[in-house]
Amino acid sequence: MSSTPPRWPAKYKRSSVSSSKGSSGSSPDKTIVSGQAMDGSDDSPVNLKENSLGNSVLNSPSQSGSGSLSGQGSMATPSRRPSLLSQPSHGRGVSLPDMPSHRGSISTGASRRGSVLSSAVSTSSISEDAGTVISIKEERERPNANPTAPSFIHDPNLAQKDLNKWMTVVLPYVSSLIFMFESLTDVHFFRAIMASPNLPQLFRAVTKISFKGFYWFSGIAHNRTANPYLEICAGLPNLQELTLTFHTAGLTTSRWHERERIKMEATDLEKSKELKVLRVTDVSGRYDLAALWRCPGLQVLHLECLNSPIVAHFVKVGDPLGPFRDLVHFLSDGFRQYCGTQVQIDLKVIDIEG
Repeated sequence: MSSTPPRWPAKYKRSSVSSSKGSSGSSPDKTIVSGQAMDGSDDSPVNLKENSLGNSVLNSPSQSGSGSLSGQGSMATPSRRPSLLSQPSHGRGVSLPDMPSHRGSISTGASRRGSVLSSAVSTSSISEDAGTVISIKEERERPNANPTAPSFIHDPNLAQKDLNKWMTVVLPYVSSLIFMFESLTDVHFFRAIMASPNLPQLFRAVTKISFKGFYWFSGIAHNRTANPYLEICAGLPNLQELTLTFHTAGLTTSRWHERERIKMEATDLEKSKELKVLRVTDVSGRYDLAALWRCPGLQVLHLECLNSPIVAHFVKVGDPLGPFRDLVHFLSDGFRQYCGTQVQIDLKVIDIEG
């Protein structure tokens, strides 16, 4: 592989996207753009496989005995900036049984019952059916919320009492959950959960993340050198599926320099609000999307965009959804170049009223 990043083509072939009229919670059909994904992992992977009882069993280098766990109570700590040449170890990633057949949508209902819950092993430490969404916002807003005792695990002290059940029942169950974030406050609370010393290896069991509030990140600037949303992804070595939600306001910028805009406000307020569409490389820089290359085990990437009619009104030249469509080829090229993987990427446009 090349030791320096390639020069991205000025133009990318655009793909079609599906659009659905409605609120931000609507679920239009998706468009699959790229093909099948490839596996990858970090140097100390967690492997999930079927045992003879039909349970998902988590095998870890530290599972062989009842002693202490390596990496206990701490997330993987990546370097500050992404390593653009990181290579995955193919064939050593998480392999989950009974995956849902439709990856394009996230359901908060119990769409399937995981093999963990149908086994003969007691599941008293598990709170919900496998495959459900865990809202970190709701988690931190619970009365007496405690990151060392999350509600999706009934017995947060189980690892100290029965390490085998923790490793063979609870962690495989956690690997089926989708953790949803709506703000950076959620990110900080989730980090505290993952760092809890009485929840060993929990961060290695997380495979699905949904950043519904990704567009709230204000962008890389002088005092913001990294995107906290993507930083936490790099600390989850077995992350397989990720959802990023954009907003067309974040894909545009003012058409005028600041002084021009301020001067124009006094004479033509409407014109002073005009926007121009960003290039896909500018969008990548604003959100630090190069940090995704630090997730070489990622298999599925869902991209959503809230399409605002207000933004569209003030864009006089170009399409505010243009850079969103271009992200497919930009990111696909990046994963192939820097991770050696082919990631399944789908787009979803959600029309909103404001």
